[in-house]
Amino acid sequence: MRSVGYKHCFTDFGLWVRENLKGSDSTQCGGLVVSNIDYVLYDYIGRNFMLLEEKTNNGIIHKGQGSIFRLIDTLLRKKNENLSYNYWGFFVLAMPKGATAPCSGMRLNWKPITEKELKQHLNFEKKFCDSLYVEYPRS
Repeated sequence: MRSVGYKHCFTDFGLWVRENLKGSDSTQCGGLVVSNIDYVLYDYIGRNFMLLEEKTNNGIIHKGQGSIFRLIDTLLRKKNENLSYNYWGFFVLAMPKGATAPCSGMRLNWKPITEKELKQHLNFEKKFCDSLYVEYPRS
């Protein structure tokens, strides 16, 4: 069983996964990166969809999580070329320390955003910014 930090942040199943599955450390024959996506937003009438990761306390995307999200985003973009859906992209909503709901100080893909702008973006009314992996391409 491997050691897991921040145990209070996980569901019981999430904690079990992190304690019982192989890790991402390639030096110990791991190579398994596990993450979840917080929100999939799908407007079935307008045929729009996007992925949204919520980060509390101005959190960041860590290396393993970023590699998974980049892969999913790339696959969806490639597949979307053959479908009649509008994939808006992958977005990260960073909430200020202590915030649990939309408020001042939040950022979408690291750009300050108001609650009104966030509502428009998440309702597929007006795109606030480009997808994370379009703006920050892999070097």
